[in-house]
Amino acid sequence: MKKIVTVAGLASVLAFGGFFTALQTVEAKSCKKWDLACKAKAAADKAKTAAKKAAKKAKAAADKAKAAVKKAKAAAKKGAKKAKAAAKKAAKKAKAAAKKAADKVKYALFKAYLGQMGRKVKKYKLPKVYLNAFQPYYKAPLKKHSFGFSKRQPKNNATTACKKTYYNNKDYVRKLRKGQLPEFDNFSWVLHELGHFEQCYQRNFDEFKYSRLWWGDLKKATLERMLTKKNLKNLHDSMKMEQNAENISNQVLEKLRRKYKIKGGKLIKK
Repeated sequence: MKKIVTVAGLASVLAFGGFFTALQTVEAKSCKKWDLACKAKAAADKAKTAAKKAAKKAKAAADKAKAAVKKAKAAAKKGAKKAKAAAKKAAKKAKAAAKKAADKVKYALFKAYLGQMGRKVKKYKLPKVYLNAFQPYYKAPLKKHSFGFSKRQPKNNATTACKKTYYNNKDYVRKLRKGQLPEFDNFSWVLHELGHFEQCYQRNFDEFKYSRLWWGDLKKATLERMLTKKNLKNLHDSMKMEQNAENISNQVLEKLRRKYKIKGGKLIKK
């Protein structure tokens, strides 16, 4: 009986010792002996590792959140950019519509003003001698141009309505249609008005397009006020197209002086 207890006890001791050895290996591989210091160090290392892992996870989460914020900001910026572009496009469209409406109003005023000016006016064509002399310096076919006398404008003023020119000087119209302008300086007027005819030709003789040039950048209110007050000379002088026509007149007149002479009121080649 005593021998059995001894064997059983020995087995228990061996088993118990194996348990502690296994425990030591699991808790601290570096520990060769069972002691509190080794166990404490192992626990500290484990805690440190866990802390590092937690910090890494926290950083990853923070980076993810930061990326999400950046993405949201980019999306907001893109949305704002799109909204700005849409607003700009709408404003441009509205401006174009307003300009189109203004152009229609200007064209209506143009037709009304020139319609009353040309009412019951007898029109003439340039005489052949002037057609032959002037045509080389204009691209527009001058045979399509006509002119006449109209007093419904300031004295000694002329207005060209695309293909037609109205002079408020009866004697000038008479001499022009007969080919009897007495001096070269008298040619400046007709050459200037033919400059406007050229401007109309450049727009394919389209009266609507010519009217936009005719009114220039004048505001609708200014046009209506000028027409109401019949301050037509100021209206005429405000037009940008006038300087262009004057330049054409000066250039053509200089060429005519070199190539022609006036004798007995007639234009003759030198």
